[in-house]
This record gives sequence, C-alpha cells and structure tokens, in this order.
Amino acid sequence: MMTASSLSNPQWLQPSPRSHARVMAVQYRQCAVGSPQELLDRLAYFVGVAADYACDFICFPEFTALQLLSMERPKLAAGAAMARMAEYLPVVDALFAKLANELQIHIIGGACPRLCADGAVRNVAGIFLRDGRCLQRAKLHITPSEASVWGVVGGTLADADVIHTDCGPIGVAICYDSEFPELARRHADQGALIEF
Repeated sequence: MMTASSLSNPQWLQPSPRSHARVMAVQYRQCAVGSPQELLDRLAYFVGVAADYACDFICFPEFTALQLLSMERPKLAAGAAMARMAEYLPVVDALFAKLANELQIHIIGGACPRLCADGAVRNVAGIFLRDGRCLQRAKLHITPSEASVWGVVGGTLADADVIHTDCGPIGVAICYDSEFPELARRHADQGALIEF
C-alpha cells in the first residue's frame, strides 16, 4: 500500500544494506586536557583503531568533548560554559568529518550541549558519514539536571528520524532517550537495522 511516507522516502531509492556491519563502542575515560589538540589527538586515536579493525561505525559516549571545559580558569558558570563549548565544537566536528571521509568510517560523535541557531541549548550528537554527509541528532528526553543546570531543551521530531547509510538505516538514541520506547519504535518503523 502506498502512503505519503513511502512516496516521500521510497524504499527502492535507499541503498541496499550490507549483510553485516562492524561497530566499535568507545569506553572513554573523562579527564582534564591541557589543550584542544590533546582532545583531538585522543579522538583521532580511537577512530584510527576502529578503522584498523575495519569497523563500519564508531560510537563515542555522551559528553566526550565536555572535557574541553577543564581548561577554563576560573570555572565558568553554566551559561558561559555553553557559550565556550560553542566555540570549541567546530574543531571537533571538523576532525570527525575529515576522519570519516579519509578513513571511510561512520562516526557517531558523543552528544554535547550546543547553542543552536534558534537560541536554544540542546544536547546534540554529530553524525559524520563516510560519504561526506554531516548530520546532527538532538537528545529528545532531557534529564532534570540538564534542564536545570544548563537550560537544555529537547530536540524536535526531525531528531527522531533514521539516518540512511550504506549499512542500512540507523537510529540514534542519546542516553535518557533509550529509556523511552517510542523513539526506538519509530526507528524500527522507519526500517532501522542498528540503534545507537
């Protein structure tokens, strides 16, 4: 049966998924860093290891880049910290985009609070695909501490859509999102083969 959804996103236009995919989940140790380059070197190391093992995906944990705030003296208030993160994150995004293309690996970057174009602070993961696409998915279900400390708000319906890759459709559920079944159900209904 043809539906509006199938007409706007017909299955025959999507790439055929591979019969298998290799995924590396990073168990990342948070610690203070002395420079942005120190963090970038650590991130590049993990992506390199995943590429050496012929992984299709590497998934970083939530708040990976937040350790950049350890360089700030004096300690920043919540609003100032989010503004500072907005300045740091483009270099992390640029590294992941470069590595995804050069090493031909899909990178699910660790979600981090970001100042969005509409002025809201959202907890957003960058998704860097080996075909050159750079997408974002925001956390939908915000924890009470994220809301009260950083003023983080939840994402939009677009953040609940699957991402089409050469390994098939994938879904991204960030932290607290995994405790609410409607997001995974939506991804499954959209054909997700892997849930991150």
